[in-house]
Amino acid sequence: MKNLFALTILFFSFIDLSAQDTLVKINNARVLVKVVEINPKSVKYKNFSNIDGPDIIIDRKQQKSK
Repeated sequence: MKNLFALTILFFSFIDLSAQDTLVKINNARVLVKVVEINPKSVKYKNFSNIDGPDIIIDRKQQKSK
């Protein structure tokens, strides 16, 4: 039983988990992003392809609502 537990821990330690969000703009353009902040007027995000890059702020009026 200890070996199974150790194997399970070892397996999950090698999995690289990363979250991504999809931002849909009014023109139906889909952008893979990591959302940093959401407030009533804007959304602050980073491009998922450049997580260490600058924050990008988009007005919520340019975003398609669900």
